[in-house]
Amino acid sequence: MRRIIDTFFFENNISANVLIEADDLLSLLGIVAAGNVGSLLSRMAVSKHPDLSLVPLDGKQLCINYGILWLKQGHLSSAAKAFLTHIQSQT
Repeated sequence: MRRIIDTFFFENNISANVLIEADDLLSLLGIVAAGNVGSLLSRMAVSKHPDLSLVPLDGKQLCINYGILWLKQGHLSSAAKAFLTHIQSQT
């Protein structure tokens, strides 16, 4: 992910002062909500936090495609099926 973002910034002549990198979304949202830093987050990550503002970046659109994998012959639990239904409804 970092390589994709660094390439996007380079191609669009955007410089960033990276102070912290985190893989825990709730922690990152808390740090941003404290008001001292900004972060690169998806619209979906910010959508349920009205106290945060989304500022679009100029330049070409950054698009990252994700997928969900599961064992082809495997059984999906009710929770897994509900998760897939939720994810599909968000796209």
